[in-house]
Amino acid sequence: MTDIRNKIGVGFLKRAAAGADRRQHAQAFGADRFLNEAVVLFTNRFLQALARLPAKEAQVLDIARSQDIPISDALRVADYLKEKQHVTVVSEDPIGNDRIALTPAGEDFLKRAGLI
Repeated sequence: MTDIRNKIGVGFLKRAAAGADRRQHAQAFGADRFLNEAVVLFTNRFLQALARLPAKEAQVLDIARSQDIPISDALRVADYLKEKQHVTVVSEDPIGNDRIALTPAGEDFLKRAGLI
């Protein structure tokens, strides 16, 4: 069947579809890259703010307020830090304003980066 498509020139349909897939992937990658850059930018500020506190813990929105980080970004950053195990949840909040604490892994990350 492939030979017939190539002979009558229908192979271009498959190439066009593949090109559209690549364009969609590139657009999605661009959005992901922007989001990842924002997370990286705010991650250090989040971790540093926690490291400066005596108990090394605080509520997510308190950190956001003190660091002038938009709430939507703060919630994403907190989720990212939880996934990376740089912070742990001390107490959960139904709207996402969890109380989080810096973990030894988060502290090690800051030390390796020369941020504390």
